Amino acid sequence: MLELKDITKSYTPGNPVLRDINLSVAAGDIVCLLGPSGCGKTTLLRVVAGLEKLDSGAIFFDQVNLAPVEIHKRNFGFMFQEYALFPHKSVGQNVAFGLRMADWPAAEIKPRVAEMLDLVDLQGYAERTIFELSGGERQRVALARSLAPNPRLLMLDEPLGSLDRSLREELMTELRIILKEIGVTALYVTHDQEEAFAIADQIVLLNAGKIEQSGPPAEVYAQPGSEFAARFLGFQNLLTTQIHAADPSVARTSIGPITLLQPSPVGTHTLLIRPDALILLPAPQPDAHSAVVRTTSFRGDHVRVQFDATTGVTLTVQLPVDVGVIQTGETLYFRVDPKKVVLLG
Repeated sequence: MLELKDITKSYTPGNPVLRDINLSVAAGDIVCLLGPSGCGKTTLLRVVAGLEKLDSGAIFFDQVNLAPVEIHKRNFGFMFQEYALFPHKSVGQNVAFGLRMADWPAAEIKPRVAEMLDLVDLQGYAERTIFELSGGERQRVALARSLAPNPRLLMLDEPLGSLDRSLREELMTELRIILKEIGVTALYVTHDQEEAFAIADQIVLLNAGKIEQSGPPAEVYAQPGSEFAARFLGFQNLLTTQIHAADPSVARTSIGPITLLQPSPVGTHTLLIRPDALILLPAPQPDAHSAVVRTTSFRGDHVRVQFDATTGVTLTVQLPVDVGVIQTGETLYFRVDPKKVVLLG
């Protein structure tokens, strides 16, 4: 439905904010633009909306080039972090605003407002003022307003960024349910990995204006495409490794050899060890690794342990709570589960 071809955008000469962006979005999909501040997420959203002009490239929607299409004729919806609700209007009037701007018949506006408030679980709120609402309720009103005119594409820019953690957790799940129920195609900007994984059908990870990696959330998480992707997704245990032709199924690292599931290309790589990759052993064994515990932190369903391997490498892992008490300064013996390591380029 939405196709971006060779998109570039600069605000100052020689310093592109977007670099050769190519992206296809299927009808009804929720695509999360994920990445650190300054990577180009919001700029990409703005060029799709028509709020910024491209330096080069083209944007197509339903196979129609959007370049000559005026912003108000694109029928795209917007939802922002700061809500952008009208304080002098009631909840119902806020939701109705886009309908009036789109010249909906007066007789259809009231039932549509009621339908949208019902969708976001705010039945009976139409006459309330914005000041009577909590932050989460205001965000629901903003969502109802953006969906009311039945947009062809909904664009959301950090919509949960100003909410506290518990409310964000609640709305993450609800937001995906609502968007999938409506069936609207959506571009969703966030810097929060957990939020992106919870909401998206497709993750597009941006780095310095380029697409670093894209794919379904489970695929991106299971197989980060680069060291940048792995670090941004929160993985900390990244070791330089060598693969030798004599034994291409073994990664030679600074903590010792680690067995891989299959032969890998010869050369220098980065090995990602997932936090749950360790298999603890009761005593030292010839092919085991050892490490000294630096810190421990109980996290409810697991214990987070940071330790120093004998070679000086620091690893951070998650151990099940049933392993018993782990003391600072204690030596642990372990193997690395080959199913829970990823060889990066």
